[in-house]
Amino acid sequence: MNKITLLCFLALSLCTSHANAAVTLLDKDEWKISMGGFVELDSIVDSTRSFTEVEGNSAVSRDSVAGQTGRTQFSIRNTRLAFSVEPPEFESWKTKGYFEFDLLGFDPAPGTTNTEAAFFNNPSFRVRHTYLSAEREGWQILGGQYWNMLGWQPYYFMPTVQVAPITGMLYGRTGQIRVTKTVTMDNNNTMQAALGIMRPPQRDASLPGLEGGMRIAFGNRTAGFAGGSTAPQKNQPLSFGLSGAVREFVTPQSPLAPTGDLTHVLGYAGVADALIPVIASSDGKDPSNTLVFGGEFTTGKGYGDQLVGYTGGLGSPLNSIATAPEKNMNLDAGIGGFDSSGNFQLVDLRTFNAYFQYHLPGTCRTWFSGGYGRLYSDNINTMVGATGKTSAGNFPYDKVQTYFANWMHDVTKQIRVGFEYAFSRTEYGDAYVAHNNRYQLSAFFIF
Repeated sequence: MNKITLLCFLALSLCTSHANAAVTLLDKDEWKISMGGFVELDSIVDSTRSFTEVEGNSAVSRDSVAGQTGRTQFSIRNTRLAFSVEPPEFESWKTKGYFEFDLLGFDPAPGTTNTEAAFFNNPSFRVRHTYLSAEREGWQILGGQYWNMLGWQPYYFMPTVQVAPITGMLYGRTGQIRVTKTVTMDNNNTMQAALGIMRPPQRDASLPGLEGGMRIAFGNRTAGFAGGSTAPQKNQPLSFGLSGAVREFVTPQSPLAPTGDLTHVLGYAGVADALIPVIASSDGKDPSNTLVFGGEFTTGKGYGDQLVGYTGGLGSPLNSIATAPEKNMNLDAGIGGFDSSGNFQLVDLRTFNAYFQYHLPGTCRTWFSGGYGRLYSDNINTMVGATGKTSAGNFPYDKVQTYFANWMHDVTKQIRVGFEYAFSRTEYGDAYVAHNNRYQLSAFFIF
């Protein structure tokens, strides 16, 4: 507890000074250039050595040194910087270019040692979003790297202090071309339909992925909801979303005696999301004394790449049969694998998460959140790979769960602090169970 108390004192001491940041860099002749982002310091204590700042859907370490001893981390790597450029309207089209970067990259110089100090103190600038957008009469055309369509991201993100995502939460960005239609109805209600052509999850399959969905929002019933550590404290409407994805993968038809023939395998996913104000805002604008519940359910196969950090314990590249001429398959870990006979199959997945957020009455600018996320696969234990169960006695993991509870407070309009406790649990294919306790105190300067 002494370490945790010290971390709390150090992080809170960062919030004693007030700062202002320019947001609009240029607003002239109908051109507007803006800048935004935040500075973040995360102080983290874990009971195991399983994770960096991002827990994601990774496994808790087993009964080894990493699984029995803890670690403490200080990180500024989730700090972000964003720019948007909006030119004058052209024939009623509103266009925009957007660029967003963070420091979560790590690219040491060739031939140098990957040190812990370099990892935390010399992070690399990394692209998060970069896209162009054109809007007119409820239509939006978007091209570039943006949130995945699956799960109607980012409307239903779990409200965590720690760096997103955590277990059971769809989260990711990729290159795409997307068309969205928004229809405004009576009583501030809106309906959206979207279809996106997405970057192929396996480029060797040649075909892009398809994602689409529908979402309805009821604007007359709202509650305060900040879906993440730096989201604004403002009201969000009652809403429901449905979305789905279809993607194709290919594998050699006969790995032992390759002929050039391919086997085509279809992956898919279906998702349902909801955000439900239980104690609604009294005037539709004030988030104080409001309570919201939300959740997400996904099911399908071959979409593990949309769950950050998930590998299931499988390796990359995938190995079908060690002596096969075409034993390796160019596919990211966690999407599919081979059984002991060399037959390829996609990983079946189901995820579920549920959460709540309560904003205190008055003008104290404080809210509490809690939630649960779960990921499960019913067929990954039949697969083997570079780190599969036939290699050095390792086993895939088929179930991951995380519980969290947190407190957040806006000290000023720019300065925010938050504290979170999270408990993570991983079940391996040999029935071994590992768990991790995480305590995190974070400070943010948001502009």
